[in-house]
Amino acid sequence: MLIGDFDPINATALHRGTWNSMRILNDISEKAGAGRLRAHALLHPAEIGFLPRLAFAPIARRKLRAALDRKPEGGNDVLQDAPGLRPWCQTGPRPAPRPFALPRQFPASHHHKLAVFDRKTLYIGGLDLNDRRYDTRQHDQPAQQTWHDVQLMLRDPALAGAARAYLEDLPRTVAGAEPRPAVPGFLRTQSRKRRWNLTHISPRPVLREIRTAHLAQIAAAKTLIYLETQFFRSRDIARALCRAARANPDLTLIMTVPGAPEDVAFHGSGALEARFGEHLQARCIDRVRRAFGSRLFIGSPVQPRPPAQADC
Repeated sequence: MLIGDFDPINATALHRGTWNSMRILNDISEKAGAGRLRAHALLHPAEIGFLPRLAFAPIARRKLRAALDRKPEGGNDVLQDAPGLRPWCQTGPRPAPRPFALPRQFPASHHHKLAVFDRKTLYIGGLDLNDRRYDTRQHDQPAQQTWHDVQLMLRDPALAGAARAYLEDLPRTVAGAEPRPAVPGFLRTQSRKRRWNLTHISPRPVLREIRTAHLAQIAAAKTLIYLETQFFRSRDIARALCRAARANPDLTLIMTVPGAPEDVAFHGSGALEARFGEHLQARCIDRVRRAFGSRLFIGSPVQPRPPAQADC
């Protein structure tokens, strides 16, 4: 079992969630017997370059201080399930940031929802399988716990084998090894750390098969494109849609996007990364709006009623 880990400074709650799960799984593994369960927390090895790390150091130290001041649920030690914070802290009865700490930051995370059973059944989904993402058919829950997404169970030994090989190779390929050849029907996106990195924030792309497939489908569309996405921030996709709109006067675009990202809608985030993401989406939407004109419909489904107390 591979569990994605997250940047300890910028996603402390998710980092703690990973290592809380690892603590539980390690306990289960000991009780189950040697070799029956193997669990690994997998942090994407790409880091921001030295110069942006230096520029963002004051913000990182501020976030580190806030993480140490925020007591986890259940009253646990703030460092119990946060091993990524320990190198930047002075230990003691009350941990504090080390003077002049320059925390490493990891901008990428593994975003896989894949499972293979008995080498022949593949699960692939959009949502994390945990209580935080649980929903019912009635959707009678607070708004921040009501989700709409798709999961698939495919009984296809060839695709299940491709997914299994991909997952087994993942720690090796993100560290720098070459990925396996493509398997028809199984599309991959993958990045890795840069060998030399002074100025970059993002990792180096290695596989862009999903992006390539989207661009090909957009170019081939003649009458209608329906696009439903959590974020519409890709300038490459926006440019491809604009080219398709100009090339095909009969092409219509229907796009469904949330009214706002989760961290903005439910947590009121005004962080730099949230504002930058909103800026990217506004720019992409403006481009396709000008290209398609009246042939574009954008829907952001929101119920027209005030939130209940549980939604606040």
